[in-house]
Amino acid sequence: MRILLVEDTVGLGEAVREQIASEGHAVDWVQRLSEAEAAVSTTCYDLLLLDLLLPDGRGLDLLKRRRKAGDTTPTIILTAL
Repeated sequence: MRILLVEDTVGLGEAVREQIASEGHAVDWVQRLSEAEAAVSTTCYDLLLLDLLLPDGRGLDLLKRRRKAGDTTPTIILTAL
């Protein structure tokens, strides 16, 4: 399974990435919405793990844009809210 992790908190991002990788999954970790947009435009993901509050915007806005474009990739929201 290929997973995109969108999380700007370094400690949390590292921990989640390590756990996913230890389970045998491929994980790409980005810390900004702009990086996430670039990643989903070039790679097919099986799952998106998405933080809501990022330095350059809101994760929910990214998800809305992806859904409007027809992307049905399963998404799990990770947030401290």
